[in-house]
Amino acid sequence: MAAQEGHLECIRTLLEAKADVQQRRNDYATALHGAVRNKQHEAARVLLEAGADVEERSETYDTTLLLAVFSGHMPSVRLLLAYKADVEAENSQGEFPFSVAVHNGDLACIDVLATSKANISRAVAASGMTGLHVAVLRNSSDVLYELLELRYVLACVFACVSWVR
Repeated sequence: MAAQEGHLECIRTLLEAKADVQQRRNDYATALHGAVRNKQHEAARVLLEAGADVEERSETYDTTLLLAVFSGHMPSVRLLLAYKADVEAENSQGEFPFSVAVHNGDLACIDVLATSKANISRAVAASGMTGLHVAVLRNSSDVLYELLELRYVLACVFACVSWVR
């Protein structure tokens, strides 16, 4: 409760009293899930510094990075990536951070995840659709342009690496 409300002094007091940073609620969510879900970036930082597991899963198998991308909260996305959150982890619906960012049309998340080596060509298992498919179906020209630009840049990088060898 303290984490999801961003009560930093309460969090610190609980941690000093040796509270379990990985304690789960009935829905299997940890304090870190609550902080990220409610865009409490500083609370998430305190929990991560105290050893909270960035890869812990909720009842629906959501990681904290997935929750941050769902909410489009870039400070939390960047923080979790700094703590080496898995950019390819998927939840029980087969969603993964990049697919969620594309579905939400979140260009900032798309760019940060691609920079963090997310597989931009990966398809969602249930639908078989890649980000390009989703962008076309949603008539999202901004996302489509961003994805095509990323693919072009990556293709150029790979071509340069091959040429140097």
